[in-house]
Amino acid sequence: MAGKYLSFLSFSICSILFIPFLLYIRKRYLQYCLMFFLFSIICFLLIGERAILIYFSLSLLGFFGVKMHFLNIAWSLILLAGISVSLAILIYSLYYGVSIFEILQDLYFDTNDMAQDTRSFIFYELSEDLTRNHEWIYGKGMLGVCYSPFFDSSTNPNADSAYRIGLEVGFLQYLLKGGLLYLSLIMLTFLGAIYNAFFKSKSKFIKTIGVLLFVNFVILCISYTPSFNMWYFHIWIMIGMCYSNKFLKLSDNEIKTIINSVH
Repeated sequence: MAGKYLSFLSFSICSILFIPFLLYIRKRYLQYCLMFFLFSIICFLLIGERAILIYFSLSLLGFFGVKMHFLNIAWSLILLAGISVSLAILIYSLYYGVSIFEILQDLYFDTNDMAQDTRSFIFYELSEDLTRNHEWIYGKGMLGVCYSPFFDSSTNPNADSAYRIGLEVGFLQYLLKGGLLYLSLIMLTFLGAIYNAFFKSKSKFIKTIGVLLFVNFVILCISYTPSFNMWYFHIWIMIGMCYSNKFLKLSDNEIKTIINSVH
């Protein structure tokens, strides 16, 4: 049962990468795809997979926004609000050592999976560790670890090591490995790609890729450990496409011709 659950989870996550291609498929097949996405969202809501639920929901909303020709001014407001809120959450969480889920936990029952606070201690522990070792600027390097009093005091034999090489929050992982310098470069790279996708591209395809990168940026504030896997391989390919003048200048008809020529 666990294997089937993980297979469904992995397939659903990877299917997000195909959202830009929904712009060019037949209406009948589009309906089937949207039914699958809706089913996935319901499943994630029931089992408490918060990060993936947010990713799916925001990505689909962005997809429909692109498809319905949102004006640039609307995109500007959405991007500014989303990025500002994301950065505010990250800075607030690092400064006070809490996460957004601790606030949500006060609004829902403690037993509600959607509001369980599983992040606050990570923000607090990393902040304490970097302050104690004076490593905010450059971080601890690729093999750097974060000392966790939470796991050090855990009596669970299956708990993580007290010296953690990976953190569950994407931007905190970057901060641990390369400090504020590395984190700033990563953020600027994402923001530049998002800006190019929304305001310099001529196709809905690249704009939809910008949506996925924007959502990924938001999610990295609360989840998703950066890893050497196919997901992040595709994320960086999409970032490269958003910096490429060749892709930015392609029209929707040209991209549709390229896609149809594949098969």
